[in-house]
This record gives sequence, structure tokens and C-alpha cells, in this order.
Amino acid sequence: MIHIVLELDAPNKNHPAVQEAIRATAEAAAKHNKYVMIGISPPWAEEARKYTAMGCRMIEIGHDYSVLGRAWQEALNQARDA
Repeated sequence: MIHIVLELDAPNKNHPAVQEAIRATAEAAAKHNKYVMIGISPPWAEEARKYTAMGCRMIEIGHDYSVLGRAWQEALNQARDA
């Protein structure tokens, strides 16, 4: 079993060349019956749809601290606005 991990900590993950590399990697993996996993950030639903459409089959929605931190911040903001 081979696992390839591409960690994209690029200044601009949405750069067309980076997006094309992700798509090409997912396409090549599919030809060999392998999966590509990618970590996403907010907006999670939109990002998940984008990357599954590219062929990524496993989505990591962020680290616990980032997910919880964002939820807590949104709750705090709503409480302040109430």
C-alpha cells in the first residue's frame, strides 16, 4: 500500500496552478484505485463540494481547535448582537 501526502501550505491554495495540481493528482490516483484526501477550511461546505468535484474522496474539515474556535467565535458574536 502506498500513501502519498501532499501538504499544501501555499500562500494561495486557490492559485490556478495549485488547483490544477490537486485535480491532476486526484485524477491520477483514481486511475490506480487510490484516494486523495485534502484538508479544507471555511467555507467548509463550499470547499468540500469543490474538492469532491475534482476527485478528492476524503475531506478533512480542519483541526478541532479551528473548527471549535470558529463555532465559539460565531456564538459569541451572536450573543453580543442579541
